Amino acid sequence: MEVSNLRQSCQQTEDALSQGMEKLQSTLAKTVVASQRVEGGYIPRIPSAMEKLEALVVFVNQADHLCQDTLHQTSRILTTHQAARGLLALGEYFQRLRALSSIWVTRPREPA
Repeated sequence: MEVSNLRQSCQQTEDALSQGMEKLQSTLAKTVVASQRVEGGYIPRIPSAMEKLEALVVFVNQADHLCQDTLHQTSRILTTHQAARGLLALGEYFQRLRALSSIWVTRPREPA
């Protein structure tokens, strides 16, 4: 039950962070596009764009903190055996993902 509560809490926080990042990326893109239309080029908009980039760094740091906190909480909840099984499953997942990626990269491509 604790794992389920942790998962739900993390999902809600992750969703909020994702929405904030998407909105910030959109406003950053609009700032850059607006800069192209302004006489004098990018220079007048650089401070605004830098503020938005700094805000993106804050979002990334929050996501990193969420990840670290989740790992800490998970280690508190799971037994050693459960954690080991989870790590083995995660390793197998990444191994399959790498294999799938290799197959995708080497797939035959149709001429354009």
